[in-house]
Amino acid sequence: MINYIPTTDPTKILWMLQLVSWLDTHGEAHGFTATEIADFNTKVTESQTALNAHIDALDIAHSATVNKNMVIGNAIGIAHKYVQKLQHNTTDEEQIAAGLSLPDKVTPAPSPYAVSELAPPLLLLDFSIRHEIIIHWGPNPSDEHQNTKPHGILGCEIQYAKEGTPQNDAGWTTLCLNTVSPELHHIPDTDPTTYVYRARYTDKRLNYGKFSTPAEGIVNG
Repeated sequence: MINYIPTTDPTKILWMLQLVSWLDTHGEAHGFTATEIADFNTKVTESQTALNAHIDALDIAHSATVNKNMVIGNAIGIAHKYVQKLQHNTTDEEQIAAGLSLPDKVTPAPSPYAVSELAPPLLLLDFSIRHEIIIHWGPNPSDEHQNTKPHGILGCEIQYAKEGTPQNDAGWTTLCLNTVSPELHHIPDTDPTTYVYRARYTDKRLNYGKFSTPAEGIVNG
């Protein structure tokens, strides 16, 4: 591509707006007809409209993804509580019919990787993209290439709160049960808003570990 043309769509639009503004004032003196300038002006306006529609579509898609993750995460949380209750007062046949795995008949030796014994995940928040927070989690969130989940861990439950750390568990909202770091949280706020996150590991039996130290940052609209 010609090196004076910017490489990203938003900067291309800004560059063309500057060019068409200059042509409006000086174009005819440099051999451009009024029709040519008007046609280019129309094309630039259409380009800007198309880019805005693209950005709006991405916002809608991100919002749908966040909503899906939140709804499924909340349902999984309830299912986990119900399963724990059923495992203590149902027969093997009833558990099979309910879609549950039968408990081991032989109690295994305590695992050195039991989720409750693990140090909680570390969190690293990236606020560099407007209306989005990228949540890196794990033992090494600053380097995803070296950020392998602990042995036996299915994923990480991520919760969030707005405007400061809650005083109790009721103040937290489950964002998702994420199995691969990082997680993307779409933020609709238009004013600067403080978001706080915490996370805990869960194993393949949906046993939960300890929550991480909360991490927070301000999202600019």
